[in-house]
Amino acid sequence: MAELILVGTVHGDPQGYQRVWKCLECWRPSLITVEISQFSLRYRQRHGPAWRRQFQRTIKQMPPGARQHLALRRIEAQLAWPFEAQATQDYVQQHDIGWRAIDTGRLSRNQLRRYLSELLTPKNLHNLLLTEDGDWGQYIGAEYHQARLALAHPQRFALQCRYLWISEPMPRRDRIMARRLRALAQVASPIVHLGGWTHLLTDVGPTTLAQHLVDLKPQRWLLDQF
Repeated sequence: MAELILVGTVHGDPQGYQRVWKCLECWRPSLITVEISQFSLRYRQRHGPAWRRQFQRTIKQMPPGARQHLALRRIEAQLAWPFEAQATQDYVQQHDIGWRAIDTGRLSRNQLRRYLSELLTPKNLHNLLLTEDGDWGQYIGAEYHQARLALAHPQRFALQCRYLWISEPMPRRDRIMARRLRALAQVASPIVHLGGWTHLLTDVGPTTLAQHLVDLKPQRWLLDQF
């Protein structure tokens, strides 16, 4: 049976790159998979510079320190090249192994195309300044803490997770990603998969990536453990 390690991340983790590198050094995988689609990689490469220019233009029109507002830090993290993909791309170049972007493009097609027209409009960014502020590091830490509780006590988070699956096409995505991972597990081991921590949950209602792969007995880790 192939050794499969599912690593749950918090997207936008400022320490994510270093943590991914430590994770990969720990497991020395023969193959890495990432919860990102080929469409997203291509679209981000093409449009990412325009996103960041628009963000910078609006930030210059805001009060001093606005960029440090929690909501705007979250937006800026969305615009950056995902650390999961960047660390993986750098790692495989040094170690001469393969990697696969195994997500579907459905969610990214729906979301990324609205960045300039909705997410990054001056009106939206100014309105975000009116939302609750907070410390970015504490926010990321709280996300990992919630992930740890959810993995330990999935039933407590079942209702919240059902909302996530309603708002995003996660059941279909997870089924497709699981099928792709299962096929790769026939030819490679160990495999490290990097993706959002909600896909690691089990026993929460809709079938998750981890639940689809339960017969392969995958290990489940959170990235902040590295």
